[in-house]
Amino acid sequence: MQELISRFGGTPALILKILFLGVINAAAIWAIPALIGTENWVMLGILVVTTAGIDFFLLARRFVPGKYVVIGASLLLIFQIIPILYTVAIAFTNYSTGHIGTKDEAIATIQRDSLSEGDNAISYDMLPLYAEGQKVVLALTEVPTDTGDQTAADNAPDLGQSESGTQTEFGPSDAASPEASVQTEFGPTGDTASAEPSVQTEFGPGTDTASAEPSVQTEFGPGEVSSTAPSPDASSGTDMNVVTPEPPGGWPPTYIGTNQGLDPVPPGDVQRDEFGTVIGVTGYQTVPEADYPNLDTAIANIKVPGPTGGYITAQGFDSAVELTPTVTYDAASDTFTNIQTGAVYVDNNKGSFVNQDNPEDELLPGWRANIGWTNFASIVTNPDVSGPFVYVFLWTFAYALLTVLLTFTAGLGLAITLNKPGMRGQRIYRALLIVPYAVPAFLSALVFAGLLNDDFGAINQTFGISIPWLFDPFWAKVSCLMLNFWLGVPYMFLISTGALQAIPSELQEAARIDGARNFQVFRLVNLPLLLVALTPLLVASFAFNFNNFNNIYLLTGGGPAIEGSPIAGATDILISYTYKIAFAAGKGNDYGLASAISIIIFLIVGGISATMFARSKALREERS
Repeated sequence: MQELISRFGGTPALILKILFLGVINAAAIWAIPALIGTENWVMLGILVVTTAGIDFFLLARRFVPGKYVVIGASLLLIFQIIPILYTVAIAFTNYSTGHIGTKDEAIATIQRDSLSEGDNAISYDMLPLYAEGQKVVLALTEVPTDTGDQTAADNAPDLGQSESGTQTEFGPSDAASPEASVQTEFGPTGDTASAEPSVQTEFGPGTDTASAEPSVQTEFGPGEVSSTAPSPDASSGTDMNVVTPEPPGGWPPTYIGTNQGLDPVPPGDVQRDEFGTVIGVTGYQTVPEADYPNLDTAIANIKVPGPTGGYITAQGFDSAVELTPTVTYDAASDTFTNIQTGAVYVDNNKGSFVNQDNPEDELLPGWRANIGWTNFASIVTNPDVSGPFVYVFLWTFAYALLTVLLTFTAGLGLAITLNKPGMRGQRIYRALLIVPYAVPAFLSALVFAGLLNDDFGAINQTFGISIPWLFDPFWAKVSCLMLNFWLGVPYMFLISTGALQAIPSELQEAARIDGARNFQVFRLVNLPLLLVALTPLLVASFAFNFNNFNNIYLLTGGGPAIEGSPIAGATDILISYTYKIAFAAGKGNDYGLASAISIIIFLIVGGISATMFARSKALREERS
């Protein structure tokens, strides 16, 4: 040992020390500006003191014991004490979804998000652009509310159409019949007495006919005329790709919109296509359509202060509209007022603005605030929490206790069986019993979930049974205990084997000489000595299973659901119940309530563990 220590002394130790201190101090230097920016002075003080203490003790030549103590104390502070203190602090706040930021941030967010489209809302054509640094801005072109456009009929020239004839490009036609003759490109047609007109072709007049259906002269010969009327679109000859001219009053103004406001763009910097649509602005890069899905959130977060006091917000990727506020904030009285209903929202001193006539009517978001013992009180007074809490606590206690009793009994029995001298295959049996302990617990839980499947599980199919292992409250509890039994027996077998082999054989021989039988030797000699050595491990196993989140979550997910509880399931233990409260229930994450329940779990486990330690002979021997 001394040789090993000497090898790591001198220059190698100095290099390692410098590298270690370099990493520690670099991390501290990186974290200090962030803590100052968030005004987290407590954490800043802890960081500075801890870093300075590590530097002092590791660089000083004196205080050799401190060099070893300070590192362990620092790790204890970082990974144990600080999380505990942080959890306690959170338990006395309303820290949850909708109550995360500060009050000023909440006021600004309410003002920005409490918007609706008015009757005379101004609409804009929108084009996303990239500014410097790939910052997204919006090119906004106001859409005129009254364009004054005329219809095609109004714009059509007067061709002098007569009552009975059809005016052509080169003159009117005469007709005595109810139907007009047709003037062609090269001359008029003759008069006809028939009900239907003749048709003049490109190279000559058509033949008069008295039939109901006219003939038609084609470019290459006569043919039949279809009775179907020609399509208006086909006869109109309208070109859908006509270039849109600039309106007499000029194009509508274009602005660059950001969260700071509207910035007018000179007309000469606006780039338009042949239809007058804005396709770019000089000095900015047009966002490719392929980038739109990635910029959805960035575009939605742009709230441009509008000219009428509202905010211009995107409606998709090509249009925007100015939305007007629905509430106004009075800084003097610290209240919000609904413009439409006149309802006044006041600070309820719990991190929210609520309707003074209806406290259930709350403006979101709120802010993070200290609420005292409210979270702890809700565990008792809130039916949604207190109802399942007692049920979950009783099942958690039974789950942990039964797991320890069953696994210890089986493990100890196997250890006694395989501890007989001269037993054949002893090592093989012991190796096989350790296999479940070597497999990752989460993998075993997933395998059990498949084995216990109602329809396709190997257990039901092999034995020809139909037990709802995971969907019936009773059988789901049995499944959880089966999984813990599979995972826990190897551990109990190992520690029991070690404890049995540590008992002096002379004691057992003396008991047998005194006439004790095998069971009496076990009960009066072996078991008391085993409990002295194993009680701390059994207490640790109880505490572990009391918070054994992985097995419950991976096997049953806390289910199946129980009637009357929107949160807890039949197999939920306190830690999985806390997880659901914190992350998977209600209107969002409730970290404050979850922290309060975590403290209660800590007190329960700590109290039970302390009691069991106090009553064990292990602690009594240490005290003596």
